[in-house]
Amino acid sequence: MGVKDNVLSAGAGASVATAVLLFLSKKLARMGPKSRAPITSATAKPGAPLKGVFGAMNRPVAGAREQKSVPVGEKSLQLYSLATPNGQKVTVALEEMGLAYDAHTISIMKQEQFQSGFVDINPNSKIPALVDKEGPGGKEVNVLLEGFLPDRHAFFFHELHHYLGLHILQSQYFTKQSAEMVNRPVSGAREEKSVPVGEKPLQLYSLATPNGQKVTVALEEMELEYDAHTVNIMKDEQFQSGFVNINPNSKIPALVDKEGPGGKEVNVFESGAILLYLAEKTGKLIPSDPAQRVECLNWLFFQHGAGPYFGQFGHFYKYAPEKIEYGIQRYGMEVQRLLDVLDKHLEGKQYILGDDYSIADIAWFPWVICLDVFYKAQEHLEVDSYKNVMQWVERCMAKPATKRGMVVNKMF
Repeated sequence: MGVKDNVLSAGAGASVATAVLLFLSKKLARMGPKSRAPITSATAKPGAPLKGVFGAMNRPVAGAREQKSVPVGEKSLQLYSLATPNGQKVTVALEEMGLAYDAHTISIMKQEQFQSGFVDINPNSKIPALVDKEGPGGKEVNVLLEGFLPDRHAFFFHELHHYLGLHILQSQYFTKQSAEMVNRPVSGAREEKSVPVGEKPLQLYSLATPNGQKVTVALEEMELEYDAHTVNIMKDEQFQSGFVNINPNSKIPALVDKEGPGGKEVNVFESGAILLYLAEKTGKLIPSDPAQRVECLNWLFFQHGAGPYFGQFGHFYKYAPEKIEYGIQRYGMEVQRLLDVLDKHLEGKQYILGDDYSIADIAWFPWVICLDVFYKAQEHLEVDSYKNVMQWVERCMAKPATKRGMVVNKMF
């Protein structure tokens, strides 16, 4: 099966299914890598790998570990998956939509996701992955994101625990008590207070964390008029009733568009959803070619699932009150592997989609910068060894509008 246009999977496994569903719904409507040592602890240099079956599976490099093709059936849709929750999202959607497909089981415990045929479809080696032989323009495309959802303006992204509130803290100020004050097992407002509202059409409520920076960079690059309101997450302002009315999940960034679809005011939350909303609203930073658009959304949704791994690494490496070696090792290794996926993909490319800067780049590079600026882990993770990634970050940050966007809502 020839790979012509790729549609990537959400790396953490949570957003892999988040792009496949949107793709399916729109289709229905249309009718040998270099080695790097794994991370072990916050103070030690990279060392011994994880033990047991997961240690054998998890490595700090991407790519195929075995040369073996995937089976290909006769149907137009070829699904490579397993009945995990993310896999089930896609099979449920396929059944509900009445689409004909061949289902091929990928045994992740046998590491079949690292076979070359599967890696050719999804370089992030995560299930589910879908091949559409009759994609946009009749081109074969690979779709690796379970989140292509039915309504183009309804972006139901899965929120993973990425501890954004911890990113702006110096470690000496972080205690179990402060974490418990922010994190509780219930949602909703903790204080009755409205949000400020400016005169511009777009009202942004955010902070200059990596996820917040994604949105301000996009707004600056798209030359949109907006009022930026800083939400101090360490003062629990994300739990004030006005903010909760915009985003019931109490996470920044959140956006209000007074001039939304049909002239109606709409709330948009989750950084990936906001990037896609703004790109579709303006037609900027997203390809007009349908197949390239799928590729862009692959990397957007991939990052939405991968970002929490960066955040979890930062939590265990810098902010946790107790140094837990397994947490540092587990998430440090995954961050290295994700950087390796990026590094291999960026070989010979200016940006993620080739020559054009897009929301895919904007979704990713603030998190790479975060490894140094917030976590001070550049040396520990050997980030400088990912030459293609570092050159790409420099190209992104050389853009004047991007540079402006990185400092909006900055408190530290």
